[in-house]
Amino acid sequence: MSPLQQRMIEDMQLRGLSARTQEAYARAVWQLAQHYHRRPDQLSEEELRQYFLYLANEKKIARPTATIALCGIKFFYEQTLKQEWPTLRFVRPPREWKLPVVLSRKEVRRILHEVRIPVYRACLTTIYACGLRLLEGTRLQVADVDSARMLLHIHGKSKKDRYVPLPAPTLQLLRTFWRTHRSPVWVFPAPTRHGLAHSLAHDGGPVTRSSLQSAFRMVGILVDFLGINPMKALLWTAVINGVLSPPLLLIIMLVSSNRNIMGDKVNGVGANIVGWTATAIMFAAAIGMILTWNQQ
Repeated sequence: MSPLQQRMIEDMQLRGLSARTQEAYARAVWQLAQHYHRRPDQLSEEELRQYFLYLANEKKIARPTATIALCGIKFFYEQTLKQEWPTLRFVRPPREWKLPVVLSRKEVRRILHEVRIPVYRACLTTIYACGLRLLEGTRLQVADVDSARMLLHIHGKSKKDRYVPLPAPTLQLLRTFWRTHRSPVWVFPAPTRHGLAHSLAHDGGPVTRSSLQSAFRMVGILVDFLGINPMKALLWTAVINGVLSPPLLLIIMLVSSNRNIMGDKVNGVGANIVGWTATAIMFAAAIGMILTWNQQ
């Protein structure tokens, strides 16, 4: 590892970025260097501009990938090299507005029924029943299950924890599945080629993201659901089919989206003031809706 790479890693650690974000940012800078076959600190601003044009016009990468590339490269030049180039402030990945794929309850039951490996079926069912992200479901620990209050303690992205309701049938599913392995740590321990007992004895960790995605994709092919992001479809289906209560869903949508909307109109401090003001107004309106909803 070069001194420059080490300096960037240290800068990201001081900024408090997660390990996955650090890896993504470092990969973005490495790909830039590979494209020009030169050290990134030797590149000019025009070469940087041409690289972003290459990503947009030739590679046609998706917006999430473009955002990661921009953020990683921008962090390297502005934070590690202390170079304030206008190009880095000017580049913006194009916005994409796509409707999510939503499966019916019958389709979800059909998919889950086709999952043959018990750990995958139990994990996918929990993700759907509780409206979890993929990694939130796979990394669920025994201590996170609060059966007394019927809640799950979820360790979210960027170290943002939260509680989600735990339906009684899902609790029974978790108890039944846990009795098959009795891991003291993981609700969904990773199976290995040597068997589950070997995985538990050697602390094989939780079921992996890639293995769960592969299992879901294979089932999707079997039941003819092609061309979709399976995990996002499962999460959105949980939301739309009413696993999350409509008032709570409305609060989540309003609070998470209004600052992005207002950010298109104003910048800097103005975006924060207007965004948080809109958040307060919308949150109060949503609380009123909940009270009305409960009285009906």
